[in-house]
Amino acid sequence: MKYILPLLLSVVCAFGQLELKRKSIGDLAAALTVTNGPSAPAPTEVQSKTYASSASSTTHTINFSSASAGNLLVVTVVGDDYMASAPSGWTKCLPTQAAEDYTGTYVIYKVAAGGETNVTATIGSSTSCCLWMGEYSNVSTLDKVVGTIGQTDPITCGPSGTTTAANAVVVACAGVSTSSGTPTLVGWITDTGFVGKADLIATVSGSLVANKTAVRIVSSAGSYTATADMSGTGSSHNSGIIAAFK
Repeated sequence: MKYILPLLLSVVCAFGQLELKRKSIGDLAAALTVTNGPSAPAPTEVQSKTYASSASSTTHTINFSSASAGNLLVVTVVGDDYMASAPSGWTKCLPTQAAEDYTGTYVIYKVAAGGETNVTATIGSSTSCCLWMGEYSNVSTLDKVVGTIGQTDPITCGPSGTTTAANAVVVACAGVSTSSGTPTLVGWITDTGFVGKADLIATVSGSLVANKTAVRIVSSAGSYTATADMSGTGSSHNSGIIAAFK
């Protein structure tokens, strides 16, 4: 006795959907449909801290609240000298064009082990330094980094190059070193979506450094640029860096 036995077996998992269909006896058809699983969660900011020291020192420490394991810790560093290497356990972003023009402008980062409360940057001579620190969830890997030098005001950070992930944290830092004039940290221009995080100035023996940092959390892949308006710097050395994390 022949009869129709419909059978539909659906197996759903986080990474897609598998569908097997049996239409009738002697007629077996299988269809495999793979769909994207849930999109990666959007990054969120956990904390943001700043540090500016006019003390003449080769080491400068920024303190922050205890970090959560797995989160991205990112720090921008502007010093009146260069930083040869990142602190132990941290990685220095290395753009093709180093953001070094007497001013050293850097982005360093690490994935938190959990419980970190500070980091110390070491620069090449005893002078002033300005740092910003941010902690972000749902990102952990450097995607793109670009450095610029030799600019007059305004200072352009980027373009970053096209990011490879939809959800990303883009960090832009403009650095100034000057022996005359005081930067007016006016703002960020042509930079839709960037949020200012640091407007810092420190001076030692008439030599001034300034760190202007902004962050944008993006939800689509693209190339991003931030431009810092830092007028009134007099005779200055400017550099910029932009880094995207996914």
